Amino acid sequence: MKLLRLVLLFVCGLAAKEVFAQWDRLIFLTNDDYGYDYPQILVDDSLRLHVFAVRVDFSTDPITTSQFYQRFDNWGNPLCPQMEMLPDSHLRDYGAGVIMDRNQVIHIAWGREFDQPWRPMELYARMNTQGEFLTPPTEIMIPNAQGVIESGINMVQDCTGIIWVSYSSAVMAFSENGDIAVPLHLLLPPTLWAEDAIIAVNPLGQVWACFRLIGIPPYQNISIMRVDTADSTLEFVSTASGPFEIQMTQEAFYIDTSGAFHYILYRDDSGLFYQRDPRSGSPRDTVVFDQAPYGIGSTYFTLVGTDTLQYMWGQTLPADGLLRVGFSLSGDMVLGPLFLPLSTFFLYGDYHFAWKRGGYWVIGNGTEEDFSGMCMIHVPGPEEPPNAVRTPRSQQNNTLLIINIYPQPVQGLLNIQLPFRANGAIEAQVFNILGQHVTMEKLQGLNESSFQISLPTSSAAGTYYLSVRTGTHTFVTPFIHIP
Repeated sequence: MKLLRLVLLFVCGLAAKEVFAQWDRLIFLTNDDYGYDYPQILVDDSLRLHVFAVRVDFSTDPITTSQFYQRFDNWGNPLCPQMEMLPDSHLRDYGAGVIMDRNQVIHIAWGREFDQPWRPMELYARMNTQGEFLTPPTEIMIPNAQGVIESGINMVQDCTGIIWVSYSSAVMAFSENGDIAVPLHLLLPPTLWAEDAIIAVNPLGQVWACFRLIGIPPYQNISIMRVDTADSTLEFVSTASGPFEIQMTQEAFYIDTSGAFHYILYRDDSGLFYQRDPRSGSPRDTVVFDQAPYGIGSTYFTLVGTDTLQYMWGQTLPADGLLRVGFSLSGDMVLGPLFLPLSTFFLYGDYHFAWKRGGYWVIGNGTEEDFSGMCMIHVPGPEEPPNAVRTPRSQQNNTLLIINIYPQPVQGLLNIQLPFRANGAIEAQVFNILGQHVTMEKLQGLNESSFQISLPTSSAAGTYYLSVRTGTHTFVTPFIHIP
């Protein structure tokens, strides 16, 4: 089944094609004949993208896979060649967990498998933002493991700087310098199994794990427990328990600055639902937001701004695309579910999307015409370079076309200046910072380089994005609106 899944990701080669920074535009990050799986993305303080993915070589027998790293600018233009992570005689690499610490150092953990003789292990390493290893990798053996942890490695940094890593059913911790701070230990005794633990830190510095608990004889529930102390009590998560034949999973777990626990959970008999536990003895808030999810992939929680937790998941029926939902830290659903029609883009497994300075980067796999491969969709933030034009890969140069909005800040009316005289139809759309559509105007027969559009009178103050499409170019640029 694993090899079949990898074959589905075969890359057919990348032809030159215009792609732009917009939700329905795919920015391809590969241009070769390999397959790619388990992509992860980090964004540093300079808005450079650090992309990790398992590259699949179909030309070998048996098929081999290796963890690769590459650095891009914030529009997906490569800043360095692909780099294989620790090349040796291994057979296969698997999905990584990655985190960037408070000093802009990258920490990465992933599984590696050797054959002849067969030997599984987990690797942990540190890198700078130039892709250079800072310390030799640490080799880790998981007790009672039947093989390599293939995906779902989760990482978090606590308030003292310690990096905690969950390997499905086991956890350990490293200092920022890469030294082992807490040795590897299993979360539960051998009669119980913790599956795909997601870890988070509360305001007191306590590290908690949320996982699917499987017992003997077969039963299950979603549980939580502290992992930074040996004296910890297992707790069941409300409404997340049931007979073994009902599939249930924890999709996302987050602890906010008040100490409240936030969950996205799934049950076969109720669908996807959000739950907030204030941890004060007060009732939990529960919201079912997709009773019959049908799709591929999801993200973890991401804090957007200061008070909105966003979650995304794939949909294939009744239409292909992504769904987004947002919850305030007080437990209210404030966004969505919002459908993004992306028929040729999909998440595969549990991946992060990145949010920094108001911008989104969502990584997955996509297809356009006769090619497919690892790609991202990107909505620029207010502190990114304003030009969203990206030329075909075969024609990239240093000439940047910029769209201007004046005056700034905007007060209801946008005066828009194009870098050329438009000839034909123009479509102008405005979105708010959460990606919600605000207004759209279509201008026919325009033969000018400037035009105007108006915001609805109900538009609140804040950052917005203007998207303009001509017959040859697409631009996206932020602006500030003051009523």
